[in-house]
Formats: sequence, C-alpha cells, structure tokens
Amino acid sequence: GTIPESIRSAQIPTAFCPFLVSESDLSRDLELVREHRVRFIYLTDRPFWDPRYALLRGAGVRRIVTHDHVPGDRPDVGGARAWLKGILSRLPLVCADLQLAVSPFVKERAQRTGRIPAHRVEVVQNGIHPVPCEQFDPQYVYRVFGVPSYHTVCAVVGRAHRYKRIDFLIQVAARVCRLPGGTEITFLFCGDGPDLEWLQGLAEEAELGDRFVFAGRRDDVPAILCSSDMAFHPSQGEAFSLAIVEYMSAGLPVLVPSLPSVQQAIEHGRTGFVYPDGDVETAAQLVLKLHEDAELRQKLGAEASNIAAVRYNLDQMNETFREVMARPLDEVVQRARPLPSP
Repeated sequence: GTIPESIRSAQIPTAFCPFLVSESDLSRDLELVREHRVRFIYLTDRPFWDPRYALLRGAGVRRIVTHDHVPGDRPDVGGARAWLKGILSRLPLVCADLQLAVSPFVKERAQRTGRIPAHRVEVVQNGIHPVPCEQFDPQYVYRVFGVPSYHTVCAVVGRAHRYKRIDFLIQVAARVCRLPGGTEITFLFCGDGPDLEWLQGLAEEAELGDRFVFAGRRDDVPAILCSSDMAFHPSQGEAFSLAIVEYMSAGLPVLVPSLPSVQQAIEHGRTGFVYPDGDVETAAQLVLKLHEDAELRQKLGAEASNIAAVRYNLDQMNETFREVMARPLDEVVQRARPLPSP
C-alpha cells in the first residue's frame, strides 16, 4: 500500500494506484495509461493471458512483460484443456509479449502446464547478496537464545502459515526427541504469521519445551543462520526459495522435501538432503545424521555456500534482467521516436 523507499530515494516520478485489480476500476486504469502515455508495462505474478491486455494495447501499450514468482508445483494438463491453453497462449493481443521465470523450473512449468511457447519465456534466476558470515559471532544463536553449547541448532525461517508446513517440522522435532542421541538438537523457527498460535499449541502438545524455539519476526536472521548448524525448509511449494539460498550462503546443509519446486537448489548428499515428502521418520533420521557428523555438516555446508555464490547471486540476476528486458524496451523506444523530417 505504499511506494517503496528504493523508488522514492531514486526520485523516479511515480503515479500510484491499484492496477488491474478489479473490473470496476478498469476504465480508471485505461485512463491512467492514456494520460501518462504508457507504452511498456511490467507486471509481477499476473497471468500470461488476460483479455484486459487487449484493452491496454488499445489504450497505447506496446509491450507487456509478466514476471512469475508464484509458488507451487502444478499437475500436467492434457487433452482438450491442453489444446485450449495452447491456443490462448498464442493469441497476440490478449497475451503478454514475454514472461520472466525466476528459475528453470518455473519456465518448464510455464511451458508444461501453461502451454506458453518456449520463445516467450526467459529465465531470470532469483539470487541474493552473499550472507557475510565472517562478520558474525559463531556463538550468537547460543548466546541470544540460551541454547546449550553442546547442542546443534536446526534453523528455519519463514511465515507462520500452513503452506510453509512448520507443523511438519514440529512432528519431525518430536520424533527426533525420541531417537537415541536426539535430545541434543534445538529447532529454531524465525517468523510470524496467522498460524503462529496454532503452531505454538502443536509444539506444546508434543511436549517439546525449549527444544523448539519460536523466535518470532527477527531483524538478525543472518547472524542466526551463521551460528546455526543446519537448516530445514518443509514448505508445500515455492517458485524459487530465497530462504533456501540464504541457508546455503550461510554455509548450512539444508533438508527439503522431494517436491520439484522446493528442492530446486539442493543436491541430495552434496548440499543437503532431500527426504520423501511427508516422511517424518526419514526426515528425522537425516536431522540426526547431520547432528552426529560435524564433518559431514561442514562438507555439505561449504559446498552449498560455494554453489550459492556462483549460481544464485543478486548481481548476476540483475545483469540477466537488464539483458532480457533490453530488447522489448528498445522496441518501444524505437516506435516512440518521431520520424525524421523529409
């Protein structure tokens, strides 16, 4: 509901209003386009196909680009539905000119389930600034949360929302507690959200006590990750998880479910472990394995950090974004220039 500080500080002239939110406001949206002579529109998480795009083009828009960050795996489509999607995704006026995907998986999903032509989808791989662990106290998480020095810490960062499946992590923690040697592991959840009280109730029912710490919303997550030992990401779906890349960058081995959208960045046995989705026992055994083998944790974490730095860095993402956007932007600029005088 507000203009981001990054835009305000850049002194970019800004017209602020909800856009393509409701059909009743469509006339206002079209008037905005005409008034400001908008020729290029970039939309995040909007459909590739939308009848309103034809109206925007009629109002003067030359190019429309969508950027897909929507999480989740999608079932394959076939038969008449696939045929119809294939037709709709090729109609020139009601389709975007280009869709950006935050990972190769999202591009493949767009082609497989959205039936978007391959030449209309470009990957701009999501990335982050490296987590500067050398700047943080390696004992930070133990000192701040009173974790015993002989415990290993399993961290997770995310929304307290059912989609993130922290309830599954609580089940895993409860199982770990009952395994031989499992009483020296502390699970630390950083985040808040609508299901926080429900999750706290589940942890209480499981009698986890201080073995499962609800840290709430934090502004010191890098320091927490850099002083933890492993990370867990049980989410039901992702587009491309920046949290997982942050774990990797902090040198943590990561445990993820066997869901294509979630496990994208993790190579089983190289940068972490992939457990069968929903399998509490296997996930608990893998947590215990990392707890018992410090050398393995360090090996997987170091490889994860190296891969994060090479494949998933923010500078590389921005460079690719500029390259991909240059062509449609140049086309708009060229068409907007007045013809030379005879």
